[in-house]
Amino acid sequence: MGYTRVVTVAILSNDSRRRRQLSRALRRDRRISVAATSGDLVSLYQKATSRGKPQLLLVDCESEAMECGEWWAFLRGVIDPYVRVVALTSGNDLSLLRTLILAGVAALHPPNIKAGMLRDAIHKAGNGIPASDPILLQKAWALLCGGQSPETTAHDLFVDVLQPSSDQGRRELVLTGLELELLAHLARCRGRPVPMDDLMTSVWGSSVAHGGTPDQVYSCIKRLRRKIEPDPANPRYVVSVWGVGYMMVASPLLFPDSSCLLGRKS
Repeated sequence: MGYTRVVTVAILSNDSRRRRQLSRALRRDRRISVAATSGDLVSLYQKATSRGKPQLLLVDCESEAMECGEWWAFLRGVIDPYVRVVALTSGNDLSLLRTLILAGVAALHPPNIKAGMLRDAIHKAGNGIPASDPILLQKAWALLCGGQSPETTAHDLFVDVLQPSSDQGRRELVLTGLELELLAHLARCRGRPVPMDDLMTSVWGSSVAHGGTPDQVYSCIKRLRRKIEPDPANPRYVVSVWGVGYMMVASPLLFPDSSCLLGRKS
């Protein structure tokens, strides 16, 4: 694919040798501008913002203790709420992988990704094209869906949320980490109402008794419906159960006429 837009990237890694390696790989492409490299997030942005905020943050997760939610809260709440993150991880640390998914990273790739493939991944992320390593995607799905694959999660429904589709006549659907986990949890419980407190505990990790709020669920459900429902004001797939919570409707043709990347296996 030919890319014309220049993508500005900041590289974060605790390993100086790794930073140089990643920087050299990216600088070989004139359409990729490496704004700064550092082992510290604050220092990285101090260097990078002298040239304007970077569009992408390439993070070597193998050398970062990023399984902590506070790191992401600091990034999104203090440093840069809009930067897209391309994460390099083996996927062996499931706690880290889950954190990356919930943080809504733009793409997941292995640390040993080839230079040419890395440059292509940067261009895709910079142009808003979802593309991740398929093995890491499978691990992510297994983690979110209790060991089930995307094809068996919701009857014969498939959800392709991080990979572009070659199917004609369908628009691309991209879910955030929270939307993906919420959809996966409802799919596991399809056909039966899921209480609000159950959703807060299972997806957000915090019940009402421990500081969770129903507003967290309401807003995420609203966003999810906008993406998967033909008519979000009159939901057919994720329905409200008065006095309880929400339910994913059980049907062998769960999303039979959606124009999204949601539908029956071909």
